[in-house]
This record gives sequence, structure tokens and C-alpha cells, in this order.
Amino acid sequence: MRRRFFAVPFAFALAFAFAPAAHAQSSADIDTARAAFRKGIELRQHHDLPAAVERFRAAYALVPTPRIGFELGSTLREMGDLVGARAAFIAATELPVRSFETPEAKKARADARAQADDLDQRIPQIALHVVGTGQIYVDGEPIRHEALAVPRRLNPGNHTVQIQVDGDVKGEKTVTLSEGEHQSITMSAGVEARVTVTASPVLPQVVVQPQPTQPYDP
Repeated sequence: MRRRFFAVPFAFALAFAFAPAAHAQSSADIDTARAAFRKGIELRQHHDLPAAVERFRAAYALVPTPRIGFELGSTLREMGDLVGARAAFIAATELPVRSFETPEAKKARADARAQADDLDQRIPQIALHVVGTGQIYVDGEPIRHEALAVPRRLNPGNHTVQIQVDGDVKGEKTVTLSEGEHQSITMSAGVEARVTVTASPVLPQVVVQPQPTQPYDP
């Protein structure tokens, strides 16, 4: 069974997580990144996905390249973290194009864009509405009132929605989201939540890039 990953604790965490390094890379940075990247490939081949993600993140922090970003996104997707995977893929496509960029890097950039576009249709969305007063929480994270104006994009799986008033939980509902599904939930203090499925499309089977059989240099 594919593992699910749901925690996205801070609103801007993904933006900073994939920000390119602001300094020129030293020989030590490059060598360390290469070792971390190869170890990440090895760990993924042995199905230790969380550890592989750690290595890919470390490599990307040292030397951000489309190849590392693509492998990071691919591993996050395999874990079921579609939101994190799309962020990684987009970051890979937005890296500055270098004059000496290899054909492999160009392919990784194009593959990352294709994966990001595919995930855009697969990430579930939930529209949150509140009647009266109260603070909405999703999986323990408070949602700013202004953010309720747009649907929240979440990973497939179970999510807990609460409404709190002065720190007391006044209502709670667990919703299950499938890939590509859109739901709407209305919360009101002391009233049973109303959940409506607004869209549940049948998505085509995605073709995920095969994992490399040999380590690639970043």
C-alpha cells in the first residue's frame, strides 16, 4: 500500500524549502551534494522513501539542479505527498537555465513540468465555509479567515476539520479526499458539519517516469 504524507505545517514552508542556494557552490558543496543524491537514489531503490527525501533535500539545498528537484518530486509523489511533489517539480522548472546545462538537465526540467501539470489536476480541493464565528482548523493547522475565500489544496486521504471558539472545539468532521476530488464543507459551532462532493472526476492513469537504474550526477 502506498504510504500517505499529509503534514504541511506552515503556509510558506514549501516556498522556502525549495528556494535555490544564494551563494556560489564550493567544491565541497558539489561533492557533498553528489554523494547525498546518489545515496537518495540508493535508499529509494530499497524503498526507504523518507530517508531518500532527506538526502535529496540536502543535495538540493547545496546544489539546486533540475535533476535533483525532479528526483525529489518523484519520491514525494511515490510517498503520496502530491502537494509537496508538485512544489518540488515547479521549483525544478523555475531554476535559472545555465549556459552549460546538459541535455539530461533539460530533460529533467521538461519532465518536472509535465509532472507538475499532471498533479495540478490530481490534488484534491476542499472549500471551507464557516457560519457565524469561529476559527477553522485543518489537520491541526489554523486557517486564516481570508484564506477561506479559495479552496484548500490537500493530499488524498483523511483530514480532520475543526471549528473552535476561544480555544474550545465546537465541531469536528473527518473528510476523505480522493485524487482530483473537490469537496465543500460548512462548519458552524455546535451544528453538524455539512459536506458536499462537488466534483469527483475519473482521471487517466498517469505515466510516471521510471526510476534510473544507475545513479545520475546532479
